[in-house]
Amino acid sequence: MTKRQFLNRFLQLLLLALICYFFAPSFIDSFKKFNPSVWEINYLLLVASLLLMQVVLYAQSAIWSTIITFFDKKVSYNKAFKIAYLSQLGRYLPGRIWQLFGMIYLAAKEGITKEEATVSFILSQIFVTPPGLLIVVVYLFLLETAEKYHPYSGFAWVGGSICVVFLVIYFLPNLFRKMINFATRLLKQPEVEFHLKKKVGMQVLAFYFVTWNLYGVSFYLFLKSILPGVEFNLVEIIGAWALAYLVGYWAIILPSGIGAREAILMLLLTPIVGGDRAGVAVIGARVWSMLGELICTVLAWRVK
Repeated sequence: MTKRQFLNRFLQLLLLALICYFFAPSFIDSFKKFNPSVWEINYLLLVASLLLMQVVLYAQSAIWSTIITFFDKKVSYNKAFKIAYLSQLGRYLPGRIWQLFGMIYLAAKEGITKEEATVSFILSQIFVTPPGLLIVVVYLFLLETAEKYHPYSGFAWVGGSICVVFLVIYFLPNLFRKMINFATRLLKQPEVEFHLKKKVGMQVLAFYFVTWNLYGVSFYLFLKSILPGVEFNLVEIIGAWALAYLVGYWAIILPSGIGAREAILMLLLTPIVGGDRAGVAVIGARVWSMLGELICTVLAWRVK
């Protein structure tokens, strides 16, 4: 094991240990309070949530096929879906690099060079984040839910600042390209030319905003399916899911953000659904998410 691999493993275990230290008591308390005898599952809503998730994941892969047009290349939506969700298996390994390697390998079969696949991957990470942060800031900190999350209002300033910085950089094409090329150098890849079409870029941001909302709706349906009779706000659930997913997404040293996403969900869902249900909802959410991605992977495998 190299020094870098040892450091990554150490940081991974340290982060997991910290998450367990701070959040394990909440999970244990939640499961102690939970009464399985009154638990019912609405299978119709559960299936509906999984079906909507498939629509969302397909739509997000279609957005990547739009991003690839910046390189004057074209990939069909079905092929983009196959590339995105077969390479996504790499998310379950620590770091984003394995997902990138999978994308490079599969994209090469569609005539996309290694450099173009790398930059398109970086662009997709950059474009997907601001719309999600905007949803978190507006839905959790600016609407009627704001009072409940007042102790975490510092995050709203951070999230809002990131959105503003992104837009400033986006409308300065030279600076934007320099930042992308800097990222490619960090990945030890050569620079590649691409044409940032602002109108198309704004469409990409808008599409991601829509898919974030739909993903949140699918999570809302999932919660309704496992917590029938419990009332909660749709907008609040969308914001909570977006924040938890983003935290897990950028916790790159953890496979698929395992632990980080659950910690944030536990923090946000406890005041929404109650401490006696939050633990089951959080664990169920991970199983639900993995099942949906597994279905997507099987469907992607079938694409010719």
